Amino acid sequence: MTGSLDVSGLSLDETPLALWRGFKGRLEQARVGIAPPVFLPVLVSSQAGPGATAEERFVEFSFQPVREGSGMLLRIAVHGSDVTARVLRERELNASNERSEAILEALGDGFVVFDEEFRVTRLNPVALRYDGRQADAIIG
Repeated sequence: MTGSLDVSGLSLDETPLALWRGFKGRLEQARVGIAPPVFLPVLVSSQAGPGATAEERFVEFSFQPVREGSGMLLRIAVHGSDVTARVLRERELNASNERSEAILEALGDGFVVFDEEFRVTRLNPVALRYDGRQADAIIG
């Protein structure tokens, strides 16, 4: 199944999977036994049914060759997991981190961040000027 579409018995080119960049290559890697088990999240557009509004989702695929005892390939099982919420959270976190970095860089005062063991984990350019050393000599 691909969404609500039964793709059993169809060739890959007859399915929506053929449209997703990198899918065919990863499928071929799985066929010859060199594909990593997890594919990076792919942005896909899907509809819940005919006439429904298309929705963009992120799907992470895993590929598992199924072989018989002799090693002959019988099929490749492909599993897709909707990871949209995770991808959106990661994007929000990255954007927040970028905003924080920009604020720290723009501060006119020295700013130093310590971890729970009082090791320096981050400092801004003003703090570096006060100390005189390079960041890699201070951090950690």
